[in-house]
This record gives sequence, structure tokens and C-alpha cells, in this order.
Amino acid sequence: MPIYEYKCKDCAEVSEIFIRKFGGKPEKCPNCGSPNLERVPTFDAHFYLGGPKAMPRHRKMY
Repeated sequence: MPIYEYKCKDCAEVSEIFIRKFGGKPEKCPNCGSPNLERVPTFDAHFYLGGPKAMPRHRKMY
């Protein structure tokens, strides 16, 4: 169940909205109640965690 960002076309408020089903769309803006919402494009962020093998090879580990 993902959380998406939607921008209201009437009040220009950007809100994070929890969507219960895939492909669903929120019914109204939580700020003003308008049904005119558009989804804001977002990106995924990936972080590499780990020990010395995750570090770049040019750095020395002491």
C-alpha cells in the first residue's frame, strides 16, 4: 500500500496520500476538498549499506 504525492489544481497544496489499492486515486484534496488532483512524479532512492566490500576500492580500511 503505497503513499503518493498529489497536487491540488485548485489550492496548489501538495499532500502525501495513502492509497489502499493499486491504481486507485484519492477522491478529494485533504486541504480544500476539491476533486481536482494530479499525481506528482517522484523517484526511488537506494542506499548501499554494508561493510568494507561496499566501500570504494581506492579507500584504505584501517
